[in-house]
Amino acid sequence: MREVSIEYLTGLFDGEGAVYMSGREYRNAVVVSFTNTNKELAELFRVRWGGKVHGFQPKKGRLIYKWNRCQFQAKPFIEAILPFSIEKKELLELALKYIECIPFRLRIPHDSPAGLRRQAIALEIFTAQKRHKG
Repeated sequence: MREVSIEYLTGLFDGEGAVYMSGREYRNAVVVSFTNTNKELAELFRVRWGGKVHGFQPKKGRLIYKWNRCQFQAKPFIEAILPFSIEKKELLELALKYIECIPFRLRIPHDSPAGLRRQAIALEIFTAQKRHKG
């Protein structure tokens, strides 16, 4: 596997990556993912930040490979590429804010002040996603 710069990986992520909320009503987990038809590109993310690369075949088209990290597993990735991101900077900042909102693996009731703050950040992520898609 070739060694590539963090700037190169950030550019790939800005173009082909995604930051989104996964789970019921956008309140469970923040996810970062990179999807491409070139498995070697997805493997670059796996080698550097862990996780797995999954391949899946759509009904039409080529085999697609996806790498992703969720919640606290995504934090080192976000912190590494954030200084270099242009296109996804706002989403990455919000994702980091969401992850850091509540301590690791602590269950907080959704109607508590911390839970409501986290839901508000999730809504900001959802809103920013719509802006970046359109």
